[in-house]
Amino acid sequence: MDTLIGGTDRGTLWRSPREGEADRVVRVVEPRFCDGRFRHSLSGLQERPVERALPIVTGGWSSGDFRVEYHSPGPWKALGEHLADLPDWLARGAVLDEVCRLLPVWQTGPITPLGIGPRNVVVVLQDHGWQPWLVPCPPTIVETPCDLFGLEVEVVAELAPEAVRGLPVDGRKSDAYAVGTLVTHALGCAGTSGSTVEQAVEMQARGALLRPAVSASSIPPFLHGAAPVVALFEVIRRLRYPDPAGRLGDVESLRRTLAEAVDPLTLARSLAAYSPVHAVEVLSWAAVDPTRMTESGDLAALLHTTLGDHRAALSALDQAIAASPERLDLRARRADAAWEVYVSVAHGPEADRLGTVLVRELTMLRDIGWVQPKDTHHRLAEVHLRRGDYGAAAIELYAVAEADWADFVALLEYARCLIALREVDLAKQTVHEALRRIAQMENKNGISGEEASAWRARFIDCFPS
Repeated sequence: MDTLIGGTDRGTLWRSPREGEADRVVRVVEPRFCDGRFRHSLSGLQERPVERALPIVTGGWSSGDFRVEYHSPGPWKALGEHLADLPDWLARGAVLDEVCRLLPVWQTGPITPLGIGPRNVVVVLQDHGWQPWLVPCPPTIVETPCDLFGLEVEVVAELAPEAVRGLPVDGRKSDAYAVGTLVTHALGCAGTSGSTVEQAVEMQARGALLRPAVSASSIPPFLHGAAPVVALFEVIRRLRYPDPAGRLGDVESLRRTLAEAVDPLTLARSLAAYSPVHAVEVLSWAAVDPTRMTESGDLAALLHTTLGDHRAALSALDQAIAASPERLDLRARRADAAWEVYVSVAHGPEADRLGTVLVRELTMLRDIGWVQPKDTHHRLAEVHLRRGDYGAAAIELYAVAEADWADFVALLEYARCLIALREVDLAKQTVHEALRRIAQMENKNGISGEEASAWRARFIDCFPS
């Protein structure tokens, strides 16, 4: 028993089961449209198959209707059914990108326009998933708008306004119009509600049946102003321009803008400057492409850092560095993120793990001159002090005190390390040097008298009374 899929501008589409093989695709066309020209075009299609178009098995009269039967290379469903099964507009956009890629291929065939629509294209299950295939058929000749009254409103919306008015049609621009309409519907934009078919035909003749607007789409409101989304809707409007003279004649710009608008990484970049929270949300929408782990991890880390979530930034940088271990800039940023998390946690397994990461990364980055030595010495000293390794900490602090004459913090911590190591004489020499430096700084007005007194007290208090 054949199953009706739905109507198109070229008859109705049916599913016809076949034992032991994939169901056939069948198109039933009303006899009034099947004149000699139509049948001649159909013969040309049968003799000259087009890449990724279903081959025609038979075409002829049956029970008063004209039936065109197609062979499918695998299980299939109408493109419209497939789009409805997909979870969101991002997934639908990826499928439509493939339709845009195939349009110039299909246009090498002998028919024009192609009549691209949710039922004139099917998706076939093959090795690489569901792949679009054209269901080729010559266009039916519309003599008056009344010939369209039997169509569904959604099908009427696919037809270029000049075709509805019975004017000559540029096949490529008509195809571009149809693809623009297909994308518009896939993004959640519906036609004028409550329209009868007669009203829809009249409105479509004026190009007023479906007006693409991002505000009427299923795209989240926070993305409505994102540059890729704005660009996409501008291209859709140009593809669906009522006057063919001002309409785009190909879908290359649609394919480019569609790819950008459904790419979470591109969307997140466009949001990063003014809405980092939403940019992070967008990045979470899709599984990370293995070939783009560096890019996505890099951007996610920047966003999380902006939001003050250093732990999430650290995780994102781990992901990026796993894909690109040679990127020293990422490793330096990971060290910064690890440091921010390290100073926020108490002693324990996490602190120990982060301390190990910091010692390894900071030592390597310092040795090759990628990071500032002074900051690195301070951070390494802090790690060693928290671990109770006063000898290692003293080495780092001494390097800072030698390089920066006025770094009293490093000098004070160095003296305390020496005391902890029971190097009392060396500690006393350090305090003596510190007092000398404090006096010189005070004399040169480098620090105030109050500051000098405070620092003297700290150094003298190093030694227990």
